[in-house]
Amino acid sequence: MSTAVVEPPTHAATKSVSRGLVIGIGLVLLAAHVPLLFAHFRGLWLKPHYQLFPIVLVGAFLLLWPTASMAPAKAGVLFPAIALLGAGAGLIGLGALAEAGEWTVLGAAPNWIAAGGIVMFASIPLVIFLGTAAPYLPNAQPAKGRTWVIIDIVLFAGVVFFGSLPGAAFSVLVLIAALAYTLGGTSLLRRCLPALAFLLLVVGPPLSLDTKLVQKLQELAAGVSSKLLDQMGVYHILNGVVIQVGEKKYEVEGACSGISSLLSTLACVLFYVLYFRIHWFRATLLTLSAMLWVMVNNILRIIGITAAGTWWKIDLANGLPHQLFGILLFALTLVLLWSTDRLLMFFGRSDEPRRRFEPATIAPSEPAVESAFGVTGAFYRSLAVAGVFAAFTGIQGAEIAAIASQAPYSGSALSGLYKKVTVDTLPERLGRWTRPAKLEEFARPTGSPLGEFSQTWRYGLDRTQTNLKSEIFISFDYPYPEFHDIRVCYRNIGWYDTKTELFKAATGDNRPDLECVRVKLYKPYEQYGNLWFCQFDQDGLPIEPTDMFPKPLMEKFTDRIVHGATRWQRLLSPGRAEKLASGSGSIVQVQMLFETKHELPETESAKFEAMFVEAAKRLRARAADLKLKPQ
Repeated sequence: MSTAVVEPPTHAATKSVSRGLVIGIGLVLLAAHVPLLFAHFRGLWLKPHYQLFPIVLVGAFLLLWPTASMAPAKAGVLFPAIALLGAGAGLIGLGALAEAGEWTVLGAAPNWIAAGGIVMFASIPLVIFLGTAAPYLPNAQPAKGRTWVIIDIVLFAGVVFFGSLPGAAFSVLVLIAALAYTLGGTSLLRRCLPALAFLLLVVGPPLSLDTKLVQKLQELAAGVSSKLLDQMGVYHILNGVVIQVGEKKYEVEGACSGISSLLSTLACVLFYVLYFRIHWFRATLLTLSAMLWVMVNNILRIIGITAAGTWWKIDLANGLPHQLFGILLFALTLVLLWSTDRLLMFFGRSDEPRRRFEPATIAPSEPAVESAFGVTGAFYRSLAVAGVFAAFTGIQGAEIAAIASQAPYSGSALSGLYKKVTVDTLPERLGRWTRPAKLEEFARPTGSPLGEFSQTWRYGLDRTQTNLKSEIFISFDYPYPEFHDIRVCYRNIGWYDTKTELFKAATGDNRPDLECVRVKLYKPYEQYGNLWFCQFDQDGLPIEPTDMFPKPLMEKFTDRIVHGATRWQRLLSPGRAEKLASGSGSIVQVQMLFETKHELPETESAKFEAMFVEAAKRLRARAADLKLKPQ
């Protein structure tokens, strides 16, 4: 086969251009996305089922990697992209070690991991520019690339206005598509589509569909496991997704968490499908089978942990044994997927999977890279494009400066800040109930849906008035990256929510009304729960539970406009900061639970609700005061 040598494009003239100018404009485009990308990657790390997002970035890099038939003659040409990928992975590894070893000297681990994610993400367009685009440069179409950039500017303006974190990640994908069109037209874009599709895994689906899916699969896995344990003679009680054997409780990967292995398994399957360009029908069946094998994985996990603890007193639910057991089951899942693929190949009479590419072999070298730098009309040579994105950078920088007093979003930072939330933050008495002598404090793994940290008051009845063991449970939980529907936690430990209502609570302290939720709970047999909760940011501004109470589309859009306008008011009127929301990323929760053996009359419920409002008012005021005056 003849070797095609890439020449400078003839239809898209090139001219000498300063590499520094192109690199500078590229950095401006990246900088415009950094603030929102930083918050997005930090939020991904704080969700257990997204903590393997760096593997997705590595997978996208490999999907773009030029193969032997498409590799630059000089291996050093791609060194900057490789170095960037490695540096980002190193930052993420450093953050993970800091979290595991509690190296407080390094600061908040999620921040290191978010920075590493940005660096790794930046390597994706760089490998296209330096290597993948080489054979397609004669097809350069800078005019179409500029069209895509104009589309992205409009998109990114909305992203910045609304503060959409996934939107920032999607905007980068649009810019990568613009780069592909500029350097190689439709042919190069088609070559990059598998990587772009794979990167959608770090953007995430809309409407929290991923969370809803893992919750349903979790419930199904717990139900099937319970039936199998019955057949095995393991006597137990299933409360939601918690299996109880005597006094021992076995949770399905945490009472609030989903099936964390689902997305990592799907990522492996999608990488295989996209890397080898598997036929769409076989790819669909393989993807669906992945969900089945993940279910089998988690059923085996539940049964194995419960049986080992019951029969042999081996603790597989915690520590290193738990991690090793999980790795073993994940490996088993991949083996089962490989077996499924071989079965599908047998019925479909498919050949062994191999990487398929365009048949051209090339010998591009430094001139090809020079051609990429010098494509006339390319958006990455436009000072006007740089100016627009520099304006976006400046706007976000000013907004960050306006809320600079907000404590960093991390468990370590907030736990240090809220040490001043002491037992006497709440009143000594709430009705007939008396405050405990000291707080109960809990520390959980980073990203725990129960909150990494909790401070709990258990108000009890005066013993002189009753011999009942009744108590009121009030908890101050943090941090959350977004609104947290606490009903899921209670469902997962066996409660059924029979009635949910939203109400506003005026606290009379010149702050906006609290957005509160009251929930009626029931658990067999004849156990009733009365739950109240609310959430707010570190400024004490309420977080509206919009996910729990669906609104018409137009009303949602209006709310987003109001939210965006509020953020701009904060920017333009710093003096009004105490009355304006600082957004997500530092959310705390106050909840109160009271259990009874009978349904609580409305008159009694109103009294308890007043107690909750008083507790929430005090905790909100204290949290906001500590934020403004950290000690």
